[in-house]
Amino acid sequence: MLLSGSFEHFHSLNLYGKLRQDLFEGFQDQLLQFAKFNSRQMEAFEHLRELPGPFALIQGPPGTGKTYWLLRCLLPFLNENVKTNTKHQLLITIPTNDGVCRTAKDIHEACLGIFERTKQVTVVRVQHLPGSDPLSSSSQREVLGILNTMVFTEVALNSRFSQIN
Repeated sequence: MLLSGSFEHFHSLNLYGKLRQDLFEGFQDQLLQFAKFNSRQMEAFEHLRELPGPFALIQGPPGTGKTYWLLRCLLPFLNENVKTNTKHQLLITIPTNDGVCRTAKDIHEACLGIFERTKQVTVVRVQHLPGSDPLSSSSQREVLGILNTMVFTEVALNSRFSQIN
């Protein structure tokens, strides 16, 4: 599809499944002691545990702690990767190239610090090529239309989780 030209490379995803609660329960005390969330970040963390599906929209002005919060909320998943060799794939989208670069760098550095180079954690940054038009083919336009519809639907469903200040 977008990266491979084939739907066969994509796994199915239950859009209505909840996040695994055992990941949070076993790690919550350590996380909250380590994270030092402010009240809005703590509220967002609690909402993350109750999330009715695998998507969340986090928005807020620059400097409000979104990346800080995100990195700490990824810890239960990364911790499980190390302990059980389970693979979690996470997609994080950010509207600016600077934000993407900064977040990819922060995630990579956090993983190096957390796992002390004992485990390989891959952080991939994807962008379109300069001068290319992502809407040049009908199949790409169709895929982008589907993704836009999915994002709109998830934003509407999860609007109460939408802002961290």
